[in-house]
Amino acid sequence: MVALAGCAGRAPEALDSEAKEFRPLPDKGVIYLVRGEPVYSDRPVPVWLGSMMMLITHPDTYFRWEVPPGAHRISGHDTDFGTIVVATEPGKVYFVEQQLSYRFDISYFTLVDELAGRAAVRRAALLKGY
Repeated sequence: MVALAGCAGRAPEALDSEAKEFRPLPDKGVIYLVRGEPVYSDRPVPVWLGSMMMLITHPDTYFRWEVPPGAHRISGHDTDFGTIVVATEPGKVYFVEQQLSYRFDISYFTLVDELAGRAAVRRAALLKGY
């Protein structure tokens, strides 16, 4: 089971503020997916976590997943065959940056260090409605 930031019925501003505290969870891993300013494309892009969950990223947005320990595949959808597997451990926080190719709108996912990841998330807005 995967917990999603944004599903608890709280105001979006409160969820954004809470997510930007970067709190780890003792029994789960936390993955932040962040898409910064558009370098090559500003179009919305569908992204999957595993095979069951899709969200649509936009420039300057992020999302927080709370996941059980283990390997988690983040991938593009349809013609976007970008992918990354993040091996999570309980009590740890991971940051994945999404960028798009300039030619084919293919996602490139990169695991980034905590300092860069936190800075990117702070500049972005929490995706809503998931």
